[in-house]
Amino acid sequence: MFRKTTTDPHTSPNFFSELKKELGVHTQSVEERSIALLRSKPIWVYLAMLICITISLAFFFFHPRSPPPADRAVAVKHTIDSSISELGSTITLFQELLSLQAAMETMLEKQTLSSSDSMAMENVLERISLLERTLSKRKAVNPLNTQK
Repeated sequence: MFRKTTTDPHTSPNFFSELKKELGVHTQSVEERSIALLRSKPIWVYLAMLICITISLAFFFFHPRSPPPADRAVAVKHTIDSSISELGSTITLFQELLSLQAAMETMLEKQTLSSSDSMAMENVLERISLLERTLSKRKAVNPLNTQK
């Protein structure tokens, strides 16, 4: 039903054969010059290679290393812990704000308000304004605040 077709990997074009075909004109002269240099002065090429290896090893071994600060991991952990706890307290503040707003709406739906209702409403309004001020302070202090 289906016929399996095979291709010869040596004749099928791949990335490197196509790249060589396109840039072959430019790389041919570089290749010829490098081969001529290798044949004419092999000792200089060998010495240049040794000098490069020696310099890289010197930089690797004699590079001054500073020990990683131990405070960094503690600081990151403290930041994460404080962010998580701040997130939890913000969520509880939002929940309290929503419950206070629901209580305010139920009081506003009443036809008549007693003196205790008006006092409760005044306390709810004070608490709502306090929560909103707290949330606005957190928003202003938050280092992750990206508003400009």
